[in-house]
Amino acid sequence: MRFAHIAGNGQGLLRGIVLKPGVVFDEGTGMKVWCLCLMMVTGLMAMPAMAVDEKAEKAIRATLGEILPGGEIDAIAPSPIEGLYEVRFQGSVFYMSADGDYLVRGEILRLGDQTNVTEQSQARARLEVLEGLDESTMIIFEPEETEHTITVFTDIDCGYCRQFQREMPGYLAEGIRVRYLGFPRSGPDTPSYDKLVAVWCSEDQQDAMTRAKAGKRVEAAPCDNPVREHLRLVQQLQLRGTPAVFTESGRHIGGYLSPENMRQALEQE
Repeated sequence: MRFAHIAGNGQGLLRGIVLKPGVVFDEGTGMKVWCLCLMMVTGLMAMPAMAVDEKAEKAIRATLGEILPGGEIDAIAPSPIEGLYEVRFQGSVFYMSADGDYLVRGEILRLGDQTNVTEQSQARARLEVLEGLDESTMIIFEPEETEHTITVFTDIDCGYCRQFQREMPGYLAEGIRVRYLGFPRSGPDTPSYDKLVAVWCSEDQQDAMTRAKAGKRVEAAPCDNPVREHLRLVQQLQLRGTPAVFTESGRHIGGYLSPENMRQALEQE
């Protein structure tokens, strides 16, 4: 069940679901799991940004420590809506009440200028993740002159990923630098995963990527490779499909776009 809630001053809209976190011990797995109960919230009002209340931060951290043991919280900050705090956790953004009893998964929209406040925060969180990546773990296609850089999570057997690769000369002609990371959607130790590993272990990775996405067999001796680590990033960024394209600002612009449309999207940054 989802809901939309308009702030008391009429300037903000919150849409999503509210969850009451609890911790249940699963005797079958011996693990702590989420117990999520849908709740409604009332009395939310917009407010200017301010410092995090020490009591609220302590309550939020205590709750998350129970349901996400060992997880490192990146940041806790006031949201534009009174009583809710923005939590950035490993590339994702959600909201919690000051007492730590409620968790909100959804978006905050500022109605005055139609700004998606949550997406802005999400982009900053993604950017921190992407900026921490080592380019030596990527396969990069370089234009003669770089005007834009995109980071793309790709799958050898994805139809739109193959179309993207066929149009690589067009992206390069538009001055777009392409940084590839692996996202075999079938998971580790599958044929798609093995194909990506073979590409990464090839002497000429760019040529191997092009041939693999053209349906040709690529063979290479096993080597240390980053594909499994890339899959961890996929989970962290909560990606669902390929190609997953990110701009230099961390904005997720979705999947396949033609070279011309990709350039237009990048120029809107």
